[in-house]
Amino acid sequence: MLGIDSCEAGNWLAKRWHLPIETIFAISHFQDPDYKGEHWQVARIIGFVVRFFEAEDDIALETNKLCTALDIPPDKMQALQENFTDIESSVAVLADFLIQHD
Repeated sequence: MLGIDSCEAGNWLAKRWHLPIETIFAISHFQDPDYKGEHWQVARIIGFVVRFFEAEDDIALETNKLCTALDIPPDKMQALQENFTDIESSVAVLADFLIQHD
């Protein structure tokens, strides 16, 4: 509609709101599982978690690639993934609370 995608719109808003540079790069590049530019670690981790919850078919391959890129042992990554659902539930509860108490 506007000729830009959600990452470009998010980038523009993040800059306008003077968000931290790491946040701007994460918003701009989280959809690229192979991103290697500035602040690539943040962008790739955020993108990985998003794709994890979207139940991407190739999440196992991406998990292995991310473990290698970040030098994280696979068993530690497995433990982190097991906590993702609990964390998501906590964030959802907080979001609901904030919406109701606006």
